Amino acid sequence: TAPRLAVGYLLAITASSAFAPPTGALGAELVPTRVRATLAGWITFAGVLGAVIGISFGVILVGIPAVTGLFLEKPVFIIPQPFLDLTTLTEGILPAAPIGATLDIGIILIGFVIPFWAVIGTILAIMVTFFVNPILYHTGVLTTWQPGMDTINTQFSNYKDFWLSFTVGTALGIAVISIFSLIRAIVRMRRQRREKKEDAPADLWATPEGRGDYSLWIAGLVYGGVAAAHITLIHLLIPQMPIVFLLFLAFGYVPLMSYVNARLLGISGQKVEIPLVREGAFILSGAKGIDIWLAPVPTENYGEIAQGLRVNELTGVRMWSLVKAEAVAIPVLLATSILFWAFIWKSNEVPSSFFPAAEARWELISKQHTLLYSSTFVPEGQNPEEVRVEDSEFMKAIDFKVITGSTIGTILLFALLSVAGIPVLLIYGFIRGIGDIPHYLVLEIVGAVLGRYYFQKKFGPNRFLRMAPTIVAGYFTGVGLTGMAGIAMNLIQQAVTGTPF
Repeated sequence: TAPRLAVGYLLAITASSAFAPPTGALGAELVPTRVRATLAGWITFAGVLGAVIGISFGVILVGIPAVTGLFLEKPVFIIPQPFLDLTTLTEGILPAAPIGATLDIGIILIGFVIPFWAVIGTILAIMVTFFVNPILYHTGVLTTWQPGMDTINTQFSNYKDFWLSFTVGTALGIAVISIFSLIRAIVRMRRQRREKKEDAPADLWATPEGRGDYSLWIAGLVYGGVAAAHITLIHLLIPQMPIVFLLFLAFGYVPLMSYVNARLLGISGQKVEIPLVREGAFILSGAKGIDIWLAPVPTENYGEIAQGLRVNELTGVRMWSLVKAEAVAIPVLLATSILFWAFIWKSNEVPSSFFPAAEARWELISKQHTLLYSSTFVPEGQNPEEVRVEDSEFMKAIDFKVITGSTIGTILLFALLSVAGIPVLLIYGFIRGIGDIPHYLVLEIVGAVLGRYYFQKKFGPNRFLRMAPTIVAGYFTGVGLTGMAGIAMNLIQQAVTGTPF
């Protein structure tokens, strides 16, 4: 919490010129009173409607499985969880392509609020994945996939053979594009200021008045002290980790990327991550063993925290109020969370049929982590000096030609869309969906199409786009209440001990 608030505060001040200035009390003066009252009524209705839908669907989605799991050996799922898997049924037509769908109304509602062009990019990504995977299989690229594999095993085999390298390359391309966009936006802003003969702020490091903000040098000292303590602890626990890499991450990479993201979020609403920085640091450091992957090395991105602090500044929230709230909330959340997690962990086996989503994801994530950890793994009884990173399964899965090609392709596609005047959100949606499990994205596309071509025409674009987030929030509140009721009954059952009479 301390470095999060400290760095966020530094960024909120130094990158504040990227964020729009306040336009009054939440912009209320821009909307007539009667219009605000009518809009508030529609938004309230949307929230109630979403909650009703959430409770109704939540009874089917999580309520019935939770109740039946109390007295049956396996819970009854009316809707297949976590998704309907059709991969083995379609493998004759589309080999190596994971096919299926998640049957959840909430995903349709999420499609209402996601930018439409990002959804179009996701549609293109799914179509490309459907057709590219069979082509890659027949051309000998996807060599690990075998007929009979389900979605999880198909996804992992494709990830290992091709999509790991491809997604690394696209992420690098997005990073280059984002940094280029940031530099271009800063240059454009400075040019506009010079043309308008506007002077730069008198003191870039000045803190807002009247909010009790502490000096920036205090924020810098807090972050420096916490980062130094963090590095010292990791070095004591894992001596084989070279301290120079920890210093680079804590005092070089984290501040730089946090500042870039703070500026980028304020200018374009986008963020950027450089892929495999943590993994690359471990591999290049020459450290061996599995324990290094469990170390909480400093790679956090604090850019989004600056945006939150800036919002609090515009709404008049005092800095010390945030500090006090964090000081109270963190210990309470930590204690109650550990208690709750321990209770859930002992209630049933994890993973198991009682937690189908965790069971599916657990298998996929564990395989991906095992592939990554193989880069520094040392077999028992073997000399670590004799183990080469180049011979690991992870490095065999990395194809630098694919990384280079996907990086260049991403940059060229971005340039083409910019020249053609097509919103660049399409490329972000494409990158988001390419190579991923499409089951969670199909209904999202349905929601985006319904929202744009039916509900926006029926209620008006402005009214519906204000209502949609409230519907989504209400829906997940309703599902959450139903889920909490089922979990509460399960906890009560687990807490009650049977007596012999």
